[in-house]
Amino acid sequence: MNETYARYAGELQIVLRELANDGRRNKIGQLTGSDLDLLPLLKPWRTFMLKHVKS
Repeated sequence: MNETYARYAGELQIVLRELANDGRRNKIGQLTGSDLDLLPLLKPWRTFMLKHVKS
């Protein structure tokens, strides 16, 4: 966990555009085009699981 982002430390962000690495975030993965169709299924404060898939 990156604790340098104050109140946002420990939160997950799904970013839909490129962001410069300013040291406050840890990139843990990347969505594929087909994954974008699943984004509307994610709701605030609801539990979901990320699964590692080897490419």
